[in-house]
Formats: sequence, C-alpha cells, structure tokens
Amino acid sequence: MNQEHLSPGQADSRDWDDLRTNEEEKPLALGKILWNGIKGAGLGMLIGGVASLLSSALNHTKEYYPAPPRFMAHFPTQLEGVAASFLLWCLIGLVFSWGNYVWQKTAWSLLKRTIVHCLICYVLSTILMVCAGWFPLNVPWMIIYTLIWFLVYTVVWSISVWRARKEVDAVNARIQAVNARESEDQRSANGKA
Repeated sequence: MNQEHLSPGQADSRDWDDLRTNEEEKPLALGKILWNGIKGAGLGMLIGGVASLLSSALNHTKEYYPAPPRFMAHFPTQLEGVAASFLLWCLIGLVFSWGNYVWQKTAWSLLKRTIVHCLICYVLSTILMVCAGWFPLNVPWMIIYTLIWFLVYTVVWSISVWRARKEVDAVNARIQAVNARESEDQRSANGKA
C-alpha cells in the first residue's frame, strides 16, 4: 500500500508494526535453542580450529597441535586429543551462543544483563579454556587472561551499544517521519473540510 493514496487520518499499520516492541518475554522455543546451539558449536569449532592453526604456525612447528602439548599429553593418540579439543571448542561456542539469551530478559536493566552475560561467559569459558590447556592455572596467567577478557568484552560491548544506538536513532527517525506525515495529512484534511 502506497502512503500517498491513504485517506486522511489513515496510517499504514505496517509502519507501526515495524516499530512496535513486545514488552512481554517470549518463551524460548526448543527448536530455536537447538538451532542456536548448533550455530554456536559450529562457530566455536571454526574459531578454535583457526586459533589452533595460527598457534601451530606462530610456534614454528612442523606438526599441527590442536592444543598445547601439555593438553595433548593427556591422550594416548593425537586423534583423541583432536576430538577432545573439538568438543571443548563446541562447548565454548555453546557458552557464548546460549549466553546471549540473557539479553532477552527485558525486565532486567541493561546494566544487569551486561554484568550477568559477562560473568556467565567469563566463568564458563575460563573453565573450558583451562581444561583445553590454553593457559596454565596459576595466578599470573589468570590475572593476564582476566585483564584481556574484560578489555575485549568492554570493546565488543561498546561497539554493540554504539550499533544499537544507531538503530534506535533510525527507528526514532522513522517514527518522526510517520508522525510528520500524519500531521501533514491531518492539516490538509482539515484545510479541505
């Protein structure tokens, strides 16, 4: 339906439907949870695989190490070590994928959602990364890792907030355009009457 052909006082409901938000939290559908889990696990495998290739290359080894040698030493064969690495990468992907459901808690403030999401992802991924042998479990490494974690999280969160603000500004501009169009239509209708 074209806006120019609307009679005065009529608004194209699609404009408002696009802008409406549902204040009620929707129940999570099992299919969506599973699909997001598959995507998260796949992304975890991809990132873990690329990271392990880069790590092997940067360490100037002629062998491929899916994880540090101290981790691989726990397994009788390289195949078992690779399989365990892939499993841990999948789990790390699941942590971040399913951790995003925190953002759907619309009754919570943005600050509370941010803190809960950050802590869930930090605690669970740290446990998995220690299990994967990515760094030793000692105080200096934990301090370095924690500082890097929160720095990266802050940068990513800041970019996300900036993008969300741009989207809100775009929605507000659309609302103002619809309101201006309706006011103009109302004025022209009153002028013809």
